[in-house]
Amino acid sequence: MQRPLPTILFLIVLVVLAGFSLRWGGMNALSDSADLERRVEEVDLFVQGQDPFNDPDMTYPPSAPPVFTALIVPIRGTWLRPSWFGLNLVALFALCATIVAVWGRAWPGWVGVAFCLAVTASKPVRAGLGLGQFHLMPTALVIAAIPALRAKRPILAGVLVGLALIKPTMAVPFVIVLITWGEWTALATCLSVQAALFAGTSLWLRILPTTLVAEWLRNAKTQLGEGIIDVPTLLQRAFPSTSISASTVSVVVLGVSFGILWVLRRKSTLGQLAVSLYLAAILTYHRPYDLVLLLPTLAYFVDCVVRSLSPMTILQTVLFAALLIAPNHPSIAGNLDQLYDQAYPPAAYLALIALIIQVAREPEIDAPA
Repeated sequence: MQRPLPTILFLIVLVVLAGFSLRWGGMNALSDSADLERRVEEVDLFVQGQDPFNDPDMTYPPSAPPVFTALIVPIRGTWLRPSWFGLNLVALFALCATIVAVWGRAWPGWVGVAFCLAVTASKPVRAGLGLGQFHLMPTALVIAAIPALRAKRPILAGVLVGLALIKPTMAVPFVIVLITWGEWTALATCLSVQAALFAGTSLWLRILPTTLVAEWLRNAKTQLGEGIIDVPTLLQRAFPSTSISASTVSVVVLGVSFGILWVLRRKSTLGQLAVSLYLAAILTYHRPYDLVLLLPTLAYFVDCVVRSLSPMTILQTVLFAALLIAPNHPSIAGNLDQLYDQAYPPAAYLALIALIIQVAREPEIDAPA
């Protein structure tokens, strides 16, 4: 069957945007990869038996050094940056492929292709690729946990989430989902993975766990208030003269997140996944590249379009895709970059409200996983 011309043109535009995104991300990954270089410094300290938390850039938890060591040490040298870029591309492919395979089976083929191209073209993806970030891997691990649960493999699901938790700001709300679903085996496995990694770091460095936790929190606190759409950052910007504890705000947001996810526990799995990762994005500080957390929301909105084809749903999905894809670099956006920065948070919260309302309206299902 011949594809209508508007669809073909739409796909061509997405191909061009995705191509530019990969090109920009790849070039910067090979020439910059600033975040990857920070991880290398921390791994070097860890391998030598020195405390990586003496480096103020080490804001990952004590469970992270063994994982980064396993990922980085085998590819040290000339091939480090291209290999890390390749790992991120694998994670990007896994993220897109899992979403389309699990939730996009009813989508027309071209819709699945368009979704993957839009994800590839998104600002969070290209920004993280260029910086050599560890952002796509934990997101893909969390998403892959759901088909593992569907296949009655809770231990595998727990391992995946446990590894994703080395970046807890991205994965903690999904742990709440495991609780609301009563997936106790997966939850216990996930916590065991974290405990084992934590113990490994403590034994290797010969530093007490309490000391490691204190050092981690000390470094992590230096990043609070430097996010883009998270509640603590926005409150500090709105009330700069007020001494607001970002940690306290994060705890409150986590509690509210638990309540929301508990109410939605019998709704669609894609909807719950989207809500949990969106809540992770507002829980504590996140830079633009961490907003890969919003990609499952794009998938959910696309699924709503396929199911309803209402003009309002289509408009909502297009606007949300634009929110994720549109660049704000002055070389492209010109003087609009400041307007972009001001408009982004309210637009993101309107999308979150729309997401929660739509998921809440879904019919209940017996077994979410």
